[in-house]
Amino acid sequence: MRAKMKAKLVLAISALMLVFIFPAELQANQVVQYETPMKIKLIPSINFNVNPTGQYRLFNLDNQKEIAFSGEIQFRHAANQVTVRVNGRDFTSNRGFEFQELRTSTESFLTISSIQQQGNFQTAQYRGSLRVEPGTNRLTLFNTLDIEDYLLGVVPREMPALWHQEALKAQAVAARNYSFKQMAANGFLVDTVANQVYGGKSGEHPNTNQAVRATKGIYATHNGVIIDAYFHSSSGGYTENSENVWRNPVPYIRAVHDPYDRHPSNSNNSWNTQLNRSTMEQTIFGNGVRLVDLKVTERSAPAGSVQKLTATGINTATGAVVTTTLPKNNGTGDSLRSAFGTPSLRSINFTIDQPNVAVKVKTANGGSQNMNYTYGAKVQSANGSQSNVNTNELTVQMKTSTIKHPTAANTYTFNGSGWGHRLGMSQWGARGMAEAGKKYDEILKHYYTGIKIERR
Repeated sequence: MRAKMKAKLVLAISALMLVFIFPAELQANQVVQYETPMKIKLIPSINFNVNPTGQYRLFNLDNQKEIAFSGEIQFRHAANQVTVRVNGRDFTSNRGFEFQELRTSTESFLTISSIQQQGNFQTAQYRGSLRVEPGTNRLTLFNTLDIEDYLLGVVPREMPALWHQEALKAQAVAARNYSFKQMAANGFLVDTVANQVYGGKSGEHPNTNQAVRATKGIYATHNGVIIDAYFHSSSGGYTENSENVWRNPVPYIRAVHDPYDRHPSNSNNSWNTQLNRSTMEQTIFGNGVRLVDLKVTERSAPAGSVQKLTATGINTATGAVVTTTLPKNNGTGDSLRSAFGTPSLRSINFTIDQPNVAVKVKTANGGSQNMNYTYGAKVQSANGSQSNVNTNELTVQMKTSTIKHPTAANTYTFNGSGWGHRLGMSQWGARGMAEAGKKYDEILKHYYTGIKIERR
């Protein structure tokens, strides 16, 4: 009797062990499902290696089978295929492979031997999972991870990690909003300024990690909807209405006075860019037209962003005056930053200086006329013949000497303030507000009109 009871007791204990231990093992081997997944496109070198730390499984997307591995895995580009070398053996897939993160108590990350970051190929670490697909010139690489882990690698690349913690928190919320909206619209993001600069785990910093975690799940909303939280480096003292930059009006992207942007360390408070006439006229007119004048003809109120310019040129073959309004083809205000060739302007908050080449000339009837430029003007010679001025300089006989006078400006100087599109949050302004004692939610409500800050 006692023997049977003992056997039953052993069986009961064994059953309990199955209940409490076996499911835990299954739990540890489950693929992680990210609560708010982000998919980030990375740029690897043609061939690269991946070294996993933590628990991962390597999955062939062709046959949905797992490939056992240990140590470093080599990925090689081939035409419309992905080749992977695992433990000395090659596997080829037409659809690619996936490193799937498994649920584990230890920290997991993937080390990629050659990935493009800030213009250079280097070794870098990434949290989350990795998908490797075929590509034309190189393999296509996506890093998938939860939005909160993604932001750990974004915030220090978008704002200096040593700035005030409240500014970093404001940046974390703005970046969270931006990430969520871009992912919903496009299905993935890139790791450059085209979206947000992302450095992966290698780019993290304790200060920005603290800011991200302190604002976990917090978004800026307008009428209950998560907003497009645009941000830029420096407003130049005023942010802009969305329609003055990107055409469409957005109710929470309104122009606000931004004295906090005038931080004493902000080098964008005042800038100038000098451009050559020859470069500008190619961009504005194309071949065969000489640029002789450029004027601002419309500004926004109250921010003062340039909205329209008038460019005047002279047809080098016929001498005909050519005028055009910028931006062309119903372009946006922001397109003016790149309307004059290289380099682009830092913002559309600028004035234009050009050398004074004006002269007073005698006219055929014996009078005189002031001219802002002389290129293209008709000149009558001593024998009565006429010709158009088509040289860079005119030789002018003075009372005691001969001088050469430019017929039109050869350079234009753009004097401006601010850096970026001027929409939403100024990062320098956020720093200024934080250092003035403002909390992150106050910063966000200053730059985004009529919003709420709430946890989702």
